[in-house]
Amino acid sequence: MIPFTQMERPETREDFEMRLNYLLERIKQGKYHLPNDPNIEQSLINIRYLPNGRIDMLSIDEIARLQANSIYTFRDFQPQNIHPDQEDMSSK
Repeated sequence: MIPFTQMERPETREDFEMRLNYLLERIKQGKYHLPNDPNIEQSLINIRYLPNGRIDMLSIDEIARLQANSIYTFRDFQPQNIHPDQEDMSSK
């Protein structure tokens, strides 16, 4: 069985901005490809910045928030053999 952990929620504005910036940086680096859904793309396009360089929290909707939290949660994910009783087929 795959162990699941609860998604960490940001506790502060700084945590939330870190997650959003992490998502946007992964997209710029080509390490995260958006699902083929125009709603997700539009949600991320709608993110605005304030004159002081901070993210305008009022421009974040639930789609952008979920994408940012999800990609940040899986930042250290390492795939494991989910069926340990089956031998690795790639070694043959």
